Formats: sequence, structure tokens, C-alpha cells
Amino acid sequence: MKRRFFLLMMLIAIIAAPGLYAPKAYAGCVNGGADYIDNDNNAYNSPDNPYAGPWEYKTSSNSYRGDHRYMPYAPVDGKIYEYDWKFPSCSGLYGKVSVYIWDTKFSNEKADYRIIWYGSGTNDVTMRAYLNQRTAPGGWNYVGKTSKAKTGILALVVTSNALGGTGADGARILYSTY
Repeated sequence: MKRRFFLLMMLIAIIAAPGLYAPKAYAGCVNGGADYIDNDNNAYNSPDNPYAGPWEYKTSSNSYRGDHRYMPYAPVDGKIYEYDWKFPSCSGLYGKVSVYIWDTKFSNEKADYRIIWYGSGTNDVTMRAYLNQRTAPGGWNYVGKTSKAKTGILALVVTSNALGGTGADGARILYSTY
């Protein structure tokens, strides 16, 4: 009886919420298109956001979609921590990158952002830029544009040189042919 009830509830859940089980839809790789990825995109510890290090999960009404990740201190002993947003790897299009900053704890004065394109067995850093999270206005902040017509994973890299607590929230890439 319990098994039938469970199966019935699963069937109802699948019928009632088809969008939860649908494949991801990216607008990317289209001139003029844009992709948005939140931290923990659509699920806690999402596969869209691999990370290394002690990133704390926080909620806030000011955060993009209500939550963010936060690392209160710089790593020690030469360690490097990273938080990633897995955007589609697009060749033939440039990417203009922005990140969402709106928490007063985000105070890293030199947050290190990189776009890494993975293709044909090679890794190519097509953008590296810094953002002062302490002085960034609340909302979307432009970080930089890829130097080549390639996009991919956006990585926020935190080294022992980090100046203040580092935050990871929403990220956006606008695609263009120039």
C-alpha cells in the first residue's frame, strides 16, 4: 500500500511540475542572446556550480534569486579556492560578463574572474578581470569581455591574496559577434 501511494505521488509530481524535469534551456551561442546562471542554479549544490573551498550558503532578500555563496576569509598555505558558473562553450561569439553583487559582506577588493573555454582537449582563458566587490553598486556589475570569440565556464578564483570576504551570486553572459 505504501509503495502504491509513493508511486502515485511521484506520478502526480511529474505531471504537475514538468518544468522541473525538463532539460536545461540555454539562450547562449546566439548573437544577441544572454544566459543567466545563479549560484546553486535551480538546486542546492547544483552541477552548474562546482566549487572548491569552504563556500558558505546564505540567503538574503537582496541576493539574485534569494541566495548566494560567501567565503569570509582568504585561503592560507598557498591554497586556491574557486567557484564556477558552467555556461555553454560557444566559439564564434564574444561574451560580455556581468555578476550580481548586493551583499555588504562581499568585500573582496580584487575579486578575480576568468572565462575558461574548454574545447578539443585545450583550455583557453579568454577573459581575466578584477572587480572590487566592496565598492561595486548593488545589482549587475560589468566585469569584462572575452578577448577571443569563445565563452565557457566563468570561474571566481580566490587566492591567499584576496582582500576581504568574497561573494558568489548570479552571473550573466551577453553574446555578440564583436
